[in-house]
Amino acid sequence: MKTIRFFAVLFFITLIIAVPVFAEPVGTTGYIYIGDSRFAYMDGNTAFSASPNVWNVSVEGMGYGWLQGEAAPYVDNLKASNPQITNWYEIYGLGVNDITSIDFYTNFYLTRALKSKVILVSVNPVGSNCDRTTNPAVEAFNLKLRSTGLPYIDCYNYLMTNGYSTYDGTHFTPETNWAIKNFLTTSVDMVAAVMK
Repeated sequence: MKTIRFFAVLFFITLIIAVPVFAEPVGTTGYIYIGDSRFAYMDGNTAFSASPNVWNVSVEGMGYGWLQGEAAPYVDNLKASNPQITNWYEIYGLGVNDITSIDFYTNFYLTRALKSKVILVSVNPVGSNCDRTTNPAVEAFNLKLRSTGLPYIDCYNYLMTNGYSTYDGTHFTPETNWAIKNFLTTSVDMVAAVMK
C-alpha cells in the first residue's frame, strides 16, 4: 500500500509540474530572427529562441546569397508549417560578412516587405581587431538600411552609447549578447505594436 501511495504522490507532483508547460497558450503571433553568427551566438548565450513562438534562423558566416537562396525559402516553409500563427514578424540582422552587398539587401527587404512584416536590425559595431569590416563601413551600411523606410532597430548606436565587448573583433561576449538580446526583444515588441 505504501508503494501505491508513493507512486500516486509522484504522479501528482509530476502532473503539477507538467501542466503549466502544456497549458500555456500557443498564441497567434510569431517572431523569426534571421541572421548570421551574431544572432546565432546571441541565441547560444541567451536561448532567446526558447521563448514561445520565437525562431532563430541563423548560420555562421552567412550573407546575402544564403539569405536569398536558403533562408527565405526556409522561413516561408516554417510559416506554412505553423498555420495557427497568423501574425508573423521577420527580424533581419545580416551584413557584417558582406558589408558591400547593401544594395542587394535593401532590394530583398523591400520586396520581402510586400508580403511580410519586416523589421530590420542595424549591423552592430565591430572591434578594432575585426578582419571583416570597419565601423565607418558599418555606419554607411546602416544608413542605407535605414533609408529603406522599413521598421528599423538601431542597436549600433545603443552599443556605441552603452559599450560593448567582442572576443575576436566580430563576435560579442556573453555579457554584450545579453545586452543586445534585452534591447532587441524590447525594441521588437515596441515596433511590432506599431505595425499591427
